[in-house]
Amino acid sequence: MDIERGAVDIARLRFWLSLIVDEEKPKALPNLDYKIVVGNSLVSKLGDDIIDIDWNVDTTKSGAFAQKYLEESKVVLTQISKEQKEFFNPESDKKKLAEDIRKLKIDLLISQLEMMVNTKGIEKQPVGTGKTTAKQTEIYLQTMGWKNSIKDLQKLKNKPEAPLHFFDWKLDFPEVMNEQVTTNVGFDIVIGNPPYGAKFPQEDKIFFRNRFKSAITISGVQKGSFDTYSLFIEKGFQLLISKGFLMKIVPISVCSGDSMTALHNFLLVNCGVIKFSSYSDRPQQIFSSAAQAVSIFSFKKDFTVNKYIYSTKMYRKDATTSIKEIVDNLRFTNSKGFELVGRFAKISLDIEKAILNKIFKSSSSIGKLLKSKGVKIYYRMAGGRYYKVITDYPANLSSEKHLVFDKKIAKCLGAFLSSNLLWWYNQVYTSYPNWKAYEIESFPIPLDALDNEKIEQLEKIFSEYLKDIEKNANVRETEKYANIDSFKEYKIGRSKHLIDKIDDIIGPLYGLTKDEIHFIKKYEINYRLQEE
Repeated sequence: MDIERGAVDIARLRFWLSLIVDEEKPKALPNLDYKIVVGNSLVSKLGDDIIDIDWNVDTTKSGAFAQKYLEESKVVLTQISKEQKEFFNPESDKKKLAEDIRKLKIDLLISQLEMMVNTKGIEKQPVGTGKTTAKQTEIYLQTMGWKNSIKDLQKLKNKPEAPLHFFDWKLDFPEVMNEQVTTNVGFDIVIGNPPYGAKFPQEDKIFFRNRFKSAITISGVQKGSFDTYSLFIEKGFQLLISKGFLMKIVPISVCSGDSMTALHNFLLVNCGVIKFSSYSDRPQQIFSSAAQAVSIFSFKKDFTVNKYIYSTKMYRKDATTSIKEIVDNLRFTNSKGFELVGRFAKISLDIEKAILNKIFKSSSSIGKLLKSKGVKIYYRMAGGRYYKVITDYPANLSSEKHLVFDKKIAKCLGAFLSSNLLWWYNQVYTSYPNWKAYEIESFPIPLDALDNEKIEQLEKIFSEYLKDIEKNANVRETEKYANIDSFKEYKIGRSKHLIDKIDDIIGPLYGLTKDEIHFIKKYEINYRLQEE
């Protein structure tokens, strides 16, 4: 299903074409109107108004009225399921069935809303102040909304030519999703490429907070998200049958952002196995329609605490590599135990796990070494495809930020932040290529192993490195920006030999072996030596 009519039409056409290809003789094609549908997957609306149907009526509290409604609605839902199944047959009377199905759905919605008004509503506006009155006022306004929706539905019922623009999973797919019709509730598989970055009105956000655990922020525990792709992942979980599988193509931030902590916390207690592969958008987009790095994210809904997170590194596509080659050669490893807040590790190899094990034994981190006063080390929040530009002087860029360290170790830490190890760590744990402060602050530093000799060595190589990148930099003219007519373009790859020297010094401080240091220095080497 999709909220856009055009996308649904294309899906139906592709389905029909796939049926035709293998047929020797032409046959009548099935009617797909109730199989591939237009609708809002996340929230059920009639016009701009949310209709949050309470399908799970507690008859012990709501009495005979609710019991009668349940009995009648079960009959209606069963009839809807039957007629939608008949509609699939190309020889069925489409017009009559469509009219019957529309009428049944409208009648059921009216009955449902009337039941909610009678069992949960408040029809007299409360007076007074305080929390109780505020809560009663909220229910009163909701009740008025239900009554207005009843009027709108009755108008629609009297205009059979007007379409019913309303979607609810349990109403439109009762044979799969409604407990009143089936005991085996849910889809076996949920797949999709959900939208992301949509803007929601405040009433939708309130609805999501009440219905999606991934949207809930708890101070000191988790950060929720209203990004549509995060909501779609949890919605997919809700739609699955027990032991069912979900797979979605989503932005790579699904495994690399603090706003995903609520989603991660939810999945980690409900999915014994999580699996994802990741793909950069440089040098070329992996999918022509996705102008950003993405992950193919999947899990099994088994209501068990997570034991396995199967991950890959971030794969890249260039002009000589096909998508098939990449997919056929994916390498997964169980990266469970290497999660950070909101971030799963994008790694493929045992050697990467060995390196992470060692660096996380460090006695400190960038964040712990920050000072309010001292020497500034500058970094760029955005850009830096295959290298990160770190300096001890400003370039006066809008994307430029700085960190402040004690004078004794500031330039030494500048070397750490310029290392191949840091760049690899960035690929493992960030959304790439942008760089957020908390991502830098998490980088481990083996402070206990830093004696005066090592500090001096790193300061010296950092100074050489800064001179070298300035020597290799180009000043480029531009007309692309309103307030900038030229900018400095760094060719950091030309200083790779000096970056390698940094890793030769810091690698042993973490306890890395020669093979592990060699791996870090050569990681993605073909891409990193390309011109920026």
